Amino acid sequence: MKTIGTQGETMRQNFADIDDTHSLVSIPPGQYPCILVDARLHVSRDGSPRWGVHWKVLSGILAGKTAAWDNLNWSERGLPRVKQVLKLLGFDVSGVLELEPSDLLGCKALVQVAKEAYEDELTGQRIERLSVPYNGYEALEEDPGGAPEWHGEGARDQGDGDGMDPESAAAEDPDGEEGMPF
Repeated sequence: MKTIGTQGETMRQNFADIDDTHSLVSIPPGQYPCILVDARLHVSRDGSPRWGVHWKVLSGILAGKTAAWDNLNWSERGLPRVKQVLKLLGFDVSGVLELEPSDLLGCKALVQVAKEAYEDELTGQRIERLSVPYNGYEALEEDPGGAPEWHGEGARDQGDGDGMDPESAAAEDPDGEEGMPF
């Protein structure tokens, strides 16, 4: 045992109980208003172009945190999703479109993020991260009166019929912290 501190306290820990998972999760799973802040060109395993896009939360108490990195795969199999995402970001996908990754910077969307885990092939370590499902994007309808509401895990009712309308919830919890999952 190693003695640390000025009090001579001995630290004892059974590390068999410590999870080796490396978490890259910075926000709870849910749906967030996001802005695209980075887009990078990569090459996928089959040799087709792949754009790595970085989404950050746009508003609310999690503003500025990374929501997720996602991939737009320009392979034959990936093109339907690319078309779907570009269309909801406001691009005209009715014909030929010339685009560079940087053209996506500043685009906004409601982005659904879900936790996923995988094992790193090189280290064998379990990695947790947030990913965007296939249909995980919606157009962001910005409210001129303020920022979109947070729809993350543990959020207050959004009017789904359980008797607690959003106005009543706000009156009961004016600072909005009770529904936060952390």
